[in-house]
Amino acid sequence: KITARSGAGLAGKSQGGRSGARYIGSLQQAAKVREREFDRVYERQLLREQEEEKEKFGETERFVTAAYKKQLQESRKWDAEDARADIVEEKTSAATSGMHGFYANLLTKNIATGADVNKAAVSSYTHGSPGNP
Repeated sequence: KITARSGAGLAGKSQGGRSGARYIGSLQQAAKVREREFDRVYERQLLREQEEEKEKFGETERFVTAAYKKQLQESRKWDAEDARADIVEEKTSAATSGMHGFYANLLTKNIATGADVNKAAVSSYTHGSPGNP
């Protein structure tokens, strides 16, 4: 009876718990980023080769498949997302903000110095926020 109970308990844990390891999601995300970077490098290499061929043979007719168009569109989307992330990182970076950023934040976003409560109050613990009137 004891082994049957422990065996049933283990089966319930494996079925009811998470499926997969704890860090698999982050590893898969990192693999996607590496694959994107590899694709970018490969694309640049192809463009360089095409430029060399254009100089050597002149302008030739190009054929583009629907899959390649989709890949280019996806690449542009990733580039735009990376540019947006770089802008956000630059704005929030401590290296670029320093004390100037600290004082600018204090003067423009601090409720105590007269900043707009509705814009600055994103926490439910902030006095005057929509979650805490």
